[in-house]
Amino acid sequence: MNIFKNKKLTLVLLPASCIYRFVVFIRNKLYDWRWLKIRKIHSKVICIGNLTVGGSGKSVIVGYLANILKKRRRKVVILSRGYKRDSSGTVIVTNGKRLLTGSKKAGDEPYFLARRLKTIPVIVDEDRYRGSLSAYLHFKPDYILLDDGFQHRRLYRDWNIVTVNALSAFYNRYLLPAGPFREPLSALKRADFIWVTQFNRAKDWKRTKTIIRKFTDKPFILSNYEPEKLIQIPSERVIPLDFVFDKKILIFSGIANPEGFMTTIRALQPSAIETLEFPDHHEYKDHDFEAIDEKAKSSNVDIIITTEKDFVRLPTDIRLSKPLFYLEIKLNIIEGEKRFWDAILV
Repeated sequence: MNIFKNKKLTLVLLPASCIYRFVVFIRNKLYDWRWLKIRKIHSKVICIGNLTVGGSGKSVIVGYLANILKKRRRKVVILSRGYKRDSSGTVIVTNGKRLLTGSKKAGDEPYFLARRLKTIPVIVDEDRYRGSLSAYLHFKPDYILLDDGFQHRRLYRDWNIVTVNALSAFYNRYLLPAGPFREPLSALKRADFIWVTQFNRAKDWKRTKTIIRKFTDKPFILSNYEPEKLIQIPSERVIPLDFVFDKKILIFSGIANPEGFMTTIRALQPSAIETLEFPDHHEYKDHDFEAIDEKAKSSNVDIIITTEKDFVRLPTDIRLSKPLFYLEIKLNIIEGEKRFWDAILV
């Protein structure tokens, strides 16, 4: 259950949200008035962030931008905090030639990007300014892609992209902990682009768009996600997507937006779907695999599918009683791409 849909819990947590909102307001004003210093580096910085906790698809967008910039002959480095990693300070996850650490020290999302992109350096640091200095020292990039850094205002950015999941519809606009927002919607004024994901599945986009337009007139980039590859674990053999058709499947995930993953799987037309959900960024243990296996057996499924982000948190020697796969997804731009690149590629 999404705790932000629990009205009773929301009411209980409202006083804490008011305190949090006041702290966020003061902090932002200190940056707006330049009482807290914003530091600039020589590389162009593109920040990809959001206003809510999880589930807006930032990592896939970061990977997409990195690939396009690389194809346009720009040197790129991805810089992330490395959420829930077992390390601190600056860690180079990949130098663009080989992986230098695992998912536990990197954090699952930076490791996911490092594995997928292969030739693009990925760095993690909780202090994004310090991390950017390291990125420039080691790689002299033309662009640094700042993953999930909208609230980290100490590092100057040339462009702010705020991602919005079109399925969210903003029904609960309270700040943490009563609601999913890290900042109020008025923070959209700092954005240069509003990048909308899951657009093709939005049922209430007009309402969401109307709310956004109360705070900013910056251009929209409309996009959706599509299945790209089904990959068997542990062999990493690529399987045709139509393999899923008419099969009974179990999907498990530890991500912020499991509903989006479920919708993507439904597009492959399995005969039935069983689900098992874990907390976002879940660290899987032996008892979790026992629960997955028991669910697969009791439901008599044909195959098990998880996300690519979950895959990087699984042990390399994982064995289940049913065939196990992860699904790679790709980003499809519907509207706004040309305007975006005309602004970025200066």
